[in-house]
Order: sequence, then C-alpha cells, then structure tokens
Amino acid sequence: MLLLSILLICISPLIVVIPAIRWLIVSKRRVLSTLPTALIMGLMGFFYVPSIHTDLTRYFNQLNWIRNFDSFGDYFSHLGASDKILLGQDAMFYSVSRQPQNGILPFLVVVIVAWIGLYVIKDLAQRRQFTWQFTSFLFIAFVMLMPWGTVITNIRYITGVAIFILAAYLDLYRGNKSLLVWLLYLLACTMHLTVVALLAARFLLVLLKRVNTPQEKRYHNAAIIAIVIVLAVFSQTGSFMALVHKGFFYLQGGADGSDVQKWFAQADASVGRSLGKLIERFFILSQCIFILPAIKTTYTRGKQRENQVLLFSGLMLFTTLLLTFMPGTTWVRFALVADFCMVFVIVGEQDYLDNRLLVMINQTAWLGMLLWSVVWQVYQYAGSEVMTRSDYFNIFYPIRWFLQ
Repeated sequence: MLLLSILLICISPLIVVIPAIRWLIVSKRRVLSTLPTALIMGLMGFFYVPSIHTDLTRYFNQLNWIRNFDSFGDYFSHLGASDKILLGQDAMFYSVSRQPQNGILPFLVVVIVAWIGLYVIKDLAQRRQFTWQFTSFLFIAFVMLMPWGTVITNIRYITGVAIFILAAYLDLYRGNKSLLVWLLYLLACTMHLTVVALLAARFLLVLLKRVNTPQEKRYHNAAIIAIVIVLAVFSQTGSFMALVHKGFFYLQGGADGSDVQKWFAQADASVGRSLGKLIERFFILSQCIFILPAIKTTYTRGKQRENQVLLFSGLMLFTTLLLTFMPGTTWVRFALVADFCMVFVIVGEQDYLDNRLLVMINQTAWLGMLLWSVVWQVYQYAGSEVMTRSDYFNIFYPIRWFLQ
C-alpha cells in the first residue's frame, strides 16, 4: 500500500489524495498511515521557486557551497565554532547537498513537519478514542493553521520545532522519559539554537507541577536543583550568550541599519502582514482565555500529563500574544509552535469548556480563523515565490518533471 502510494504520488497526487486521506483517518497504523499525506504536501516544497530575497534562496546557495566538499569531515572543518554546535542542521544540509536538486531540502522539511503533526494527532486520537469526525477536524485545523509558505522558506527553525514537539508529546503526554526522547530534544536544539528556549519552557513546567506525596516532593525538589545546576553551567557558555544576544537583538527590532531592522520595517508596513498579525493576536487572545478552564480543571483533578501539555500550550500561546505587540515578525517563531499546540488546545476546550455561551463564542472564533487561514495560506505561499504556471502544474503532475 505504501509503496504503491509513493509510486502514484510520483505520477500525480490527484490519483491518490482521496485514498491517502481515507487511510489517514481510518487506519490503525499511526506511523505509516500519515506518511502518504505528508509526502503529497511535500510536493509544495519540492517545486517551490523562491524569490531572491527569501531565506530559502540563501539556503540553496549554502547547499551549492557545501557541494564543493567531498566529505562531511571536510565540510565540518570549514564551519565556525557556533555552526559546529548545530550538528543536526549541519548533517541535514550535507546529506541534502549530496543530491543534485535543491528542492529536496524544502520537500524534506515539509514532510517532517506534516508527518510529525499528523502522527501526534493520530496517536492522540487513537489513545483517546475520538470519533472520526472530531479526528478529521483536528487534521483540518493543523493543516489550515500551519503556514506552509513559511515552513518552506524557514527550514532550520521549523524543523527543530517539529522534532521538539514530537519529543515533548512523548515526554509530557505519554510519559516517555527514555533516552530516545532526550536524544530527540538534543537533536531539535542542534537544528536551531532558538529551540533551546523551548526546552527551557519545558523545564519551567517542573516548577508548576503539582506534587501530592512526600516522595513526589523529593523528586520535585531534586529536579529543581538539577535544573538550577544545569542553567548555572550553561549560562557560562558561549552558546548561552549567543542565545541571549540573539533574543535581545530580535526583540529590539535589530540594530540600526541591519537587515533585520529593514525587514521588520518592511513587514510592519505591509498591509497583509499587519492584518495577519492583528487577526492572530485576537484569535490567540481568545484561546488564552478559553484554555484556562482546562488548565485549572486538570490541575485540581490531578491529571498531570494533560495539565503539563496544556500548560506548555498555554505558555506558547501567551508568549506569542505578547510578541504580537512587538515590532516585526518575531511573533511568527512562537506562532509556529502554537500551531502545533493547537491540537491540545482544541481537545482541552472540547473536554472542559462547558459554558454554552463561551462554547458558541469559541466556535465562532475558530470558524473565523479557519476561513482566514485560506487567505493567509495563499498569501504566505505566493508572497515569496517566482513560480511559473509550469511549476504549479508540476505539483499536481510530478511525472512531467521526471520525464523532462
């Protein structure tokens, strides 16, 4: 089934899109059933032709430079100290550079993001035994809210975020504290340094965790001491200072005359981006309010795993809300995390939001946001590309490209 799906996708995703969606919804195979849909979505990245001013163009130039090296060791030796820390990113770029097509990079990133997002929903739906209608809504919400045009051009950070979300789901919701989960956290941080801030937020949840027994209190205190020691050691490293410097740099809108300052000014002057920022602000504000009953109820009832996931989701929403009042597009970074977390927000609201008036208001907010997402998706995707009609045609009929 999977191999046949891949073959048909290479001919035309139109042939297999309906069976792939049906398999996604009804199949019990959480990993395999989500892959065909992710591969279909990846075609948006493979045939994407970025404009000269996008980050993706810079990444394509980086791939062309990496192709000059015959081995990973040779390439790694030419990197600066700060770049060598990002080993996951280095390995991904080097692996992609071994292929002649630069489009494999955005294709791979879209597949990773879509696959992880769909897998988390699928796994959660099966464990909670959701109806297929509610599960379908979760899939639709994820696909509509995640700005795929930004995913395609962002590359490094969004890949790290996706891997982090997978680790956080396994860790916080499923209670998996295995070595594999911590390796996923490490891999996510080596994709982009900013992901370390998300890891810090995850550890912040330890301070907010409810403890009921003396043994839990001892473990809680030991965890706090361990976190303080790790932070004390990490704060003395160059990576910590680089992270702090970069954070303040973006929060302040960049240095005078910097490319970041120019981009922020351009983004704030854009009617489309300003409108998107305003709509996102009001929608996230509504979700920060409507998620509170779920956070409170899961805390008082001692539902630790649900509460930890909802707390993290609420923290990401609140951080994104605050950043929408800052200049530029820094808010987008945390909005990408919030888009992943929306599945937990929806489930929490479904379970614990019982006031009829608030439910109606929340449903109206979601309906408006999903309708706006159609416009926002087109704006994000088409706003940074220089694609011809043939490029778009290739997305629906890849066989044309293979036969060229």
